[in-house]
Amino acid sequence: MPKPNGRINLPFTNGFYQSRSLPLSAQRCVNWYTNVSETQTLSRECLFGTPGISMIDAGQMLEPNRGSHVMSEIPFFVNGNTLYRLNRTVNPDLTESFSVDSLGTIEGSGRVSMADNGLQLCIVVPGGKAYIFTQSPDSLVEITDPDFAGPAETVVFIDGYFVFNKTNSNIIFHSELRDGTAYNALDFAEAEADPDNTVALHVHRNTLYVLGKETIEPYSNVGSTEFVFAPIRGGVLNKGLRSTFGVHEFNQSFAFIGSGADEGEAIWLFQGGGLTKISTIPVDVLLQNATPEQLNESYVFYHSLNGAHFFGITFGAKTLSFDSTATKYGSRMIWHERSSRIDESDIQWRVSTLVNAYNRTLVGDIVDGRIGELNDEAYQEYGNVIVRLCAGQPFENTGVSMNIAQIEAVFDAGSGTLVNNPLVGMDYSDNGGRSFSDKLFRGLGKIGEYGRRTIWRRLGRFSRSRVLRFHFSENSNPSFLKLEANAKSGV
Repeated sequence: MPKPNGRINLPFTNGFYQSRSLPLSAQRCVNWYTNVSETQTLSRECLFGTPGISMIDAGQMLEPNRGSHVMSEIPFFVNGNTLYRLNRTVNPDLTESFSVDSLGTIEGSGRVSMADNGLQLCIVVPGGKAYIFTQSPDSLVEITDPDFAGPAETVVFIDGYFVFNKTNSNIIFHSELRDGTAYNALDFAEAEADPDNTVALHVHRNTLYVLGKETIEPYSNVGSTEFVFAPIRGGVLNKGLRSTFGVHEFNQSFAFIGSGADEGEAIWLFQGGGLTKISTIPVDVLLQNATPEQLNESYVFYHSLNGAHFFGITFGAKTLSFDSTATKYGSRMIWHERSSRIDESDIQWRVSTLVNAYNRTLVGDIVDGRIGELNDEAYQEYGNVIVRLCAGQPFENTGVSMNIAQIEAVFDAGSGTLVNNPLVGMDYSDNGGRSFSDKLFRGLGKIGEYGRRTIWRRLGRFSRSRVLRFHFSENSNPSFLKLEANAKSGV
């Protein structure tokens, strides 16, 4: 940071970068994300609030979400032991209403893998049963063909075939063409690059990727009379996938949690035929200090919002999200944290799965069976408060204390429609973020009081290095645009 003197801008938009040594960096960004402007604006970077969640009133679904998928523009959800279809109706007055159909029983309790061929929806319970659902008339049946080489772990669809990987093996197999209920005992292969077990399958640009524990091997359709796919020579990647639900399409490619031989876990992006690490060292530290159970049960997600593109991972009680748009314009890897508050406790982000349907981003829930919609104009999650926190880069003056006449946080003041004079809190730490002072609260102004200034005055002498932290949990616009201070150095 430059030597403070007069009015200065304070950096607060670096996202999550919490070092193993907190005095080096205690930066956090919870339920805010960094927005980097593409041209000259009031500030080059600011923080926008992560979206809230609005309820889709569609009927009673009581059990947590295990999976979701869109087939023929219609979303399906597996909640508890039931497959549901979410229907949308446009009423005569042009309002919308929603309803759900209960379509049958899906056994098990863990997350499910889903794929479709346009007419059939295939649902796989990892290590358990597999099902086929068809519409008109509705029918949900277990796959019982004796040549089905299950139990399977995941399913994908490519070139007219459902393709599966057999649980705890390196065997992959597929259905008959355009029929998820029929199988041939000869339509199988073993991943050849390495004897490691296959964790999951993924399809990207009409190429089948077989993701093992230590390697990733691409396959293409060669039209064989038996197993129709064959490995692409020279395309093996020497990284493996950690968890069954740890890979997702992202940024016109795919990203995953995994590692190479004798490496710790990280987040990798397939790019240009190779792999680029997109996780920062603080993210790697969290992943590599997680328990094996947390990593094995981790899952990733993707969604876009107002030009930003987010790839996220939930493991244990932690959710982290990477924004490729902010990274592109900010020229650094920018992550943030997401969390939800349930019964006064902060937990991982409560979203289990996301799908895009009916011009919405619809989400399943890890707490109960409700279906929600991501909404950047909603500042709560199903009526629950969103707790936002930002701890910035240390306010440091080359080891010399300084006097601070005032600090001003510039918010989009007066723009709320629900809360008059929402409050933002500030506290600080002089020991590198190990402990913080009491919060000092300031108001953002009444509704319509645009341009209201949010200032903390007469702050006195700052220590040689101070971490400022800001808190916001109001049902109001949380846009945090700029942070400035009046500072006098060498006092």
